[in-house]
Amino acid sequence: MGKLYKTILSLVLSFSFLVSVQPNSAEAASNSLQTESVKMLLTTIDIPVAEDQELVRYEEANSVKVEVIDKSTGEVTEVYSESLEANLQAKALGLASSNILSTSKTRTDGPVQTQLLVKMVVSGSGSFAQINSIASQTMSIINSNGFTLEDKDVVAIPVNNTFPTYKIEASGSGVLTYSSTNGTSAGISFDILEAASFNMSGSSSSTWYARKPISMNLTYSVQ
Repeated sequence: MGKLYKTILSLVLSFSFLVSVQPNSAEAASNSLQTESVKMLLTTIDIPVAEDQELVRYEEANSVKVEVIDKSTGEVTEVYSESLEANLQAKALGLASSNILSTSKTRTDGPVQTQLLVKMVVSGSGSFAQINSIASQTMSIINSNGFTLEDKDVVAIPVNNTFPTYKIEASGSGVLTYSSTNGTSAGISFDILEAASFNMSGSSSSTWYARKPISMNLTYSVQ
């Protein structure tokens, strides 16, 4: 009898453990990402989208913007944009027609927005379009609010490791930092940054510091 009791107890405990470690299927589904290929001005950008997010696209004469929006809150979490300008330097040198294409991704972390921006020289259109070179690649805070971006590392490379190319992969990383000596300043509080997943230290009522490592990736092609 004692042996049977121990066997039953062991089975119950094993079942309880299995139940406790099973993932919440609804939560797992809501967090799953699906990559959407979205047509911009000249390029097509790969955008990861969760089931609880939606994309809204805006287009003007020389620019396109796509917002990633949280369905439940209406909050814009990321923005992808692309704009076109004439390559005046090329025209002044009498070179073949080409333009400067600016492609960017902006992420929001609480009250701060950080942008990964790649400018490239492009020529042609449609199936004959090509990327001839990278003019610049930067990663910066675009609405300061007293934040700084430290330890920046930005890379933009052609997928075939040479130019001209049809596809670029860009990435940027850094650490967002903020400090306050009077509890709350400019509407930015300890609690707000803690809720935005910043690593907090110090006292919320006096001097405190906030840090958050971030990274962004951008993949786009002209064909």
